[in-house]
Amino acid sequence: MKRTRFTTQSPEETQDLGRALGKKLVGGELLTVEGTLGAGKTTFIRGLALGLGIEKGVCSPTYTLVNEYHGGRLVLYHVDLYRLGGAAEVEDLGLDECLETGVVAVEWPEMGMPFWAQYRPRIGIKLEVLNETSRGITVEEVR
Repeated sequence: MKRTRFTTQSPEETQDLGRALGKKLVGGELLTVEGTLGAGKTTFIRGLALGLGIEKGVCSPTYTLVNEYHGGRLVLYHVDLYRLGGAAEVEDLGLDECLETGVVAVEWPEMGMPFWAQYRPRIGIKLEVLNETSRGITVEEVR
């Protein structure tokens, strides 16, 4: 497992880190994005979309569960499990099909544990609030 820790000083830097990662993705990646409310999960994923070449504004799919973003070199499936009841409901989302055509970024992945264990490799992103504007961000590839 490769783990890298970053510190960002603003939402723009958090977005830029997401953009840098998005430029490296080739398709078929599952990213689990963890952090408390307001930690910057959607900001990071917004940057990820930009790195994939998706210009359409990314917003949290809290009420729809999955937002699809087209127009870049890969499709981005942005999943928010905050309101989900558990791992059994994750199976109904059809994420396997999404991984065949793009990249899946999941907010609140802890709501779907232990469903993610079957996905290898997987990229785990953890955002930690350090202060009002700074975030500690850990990126870990799980093989």
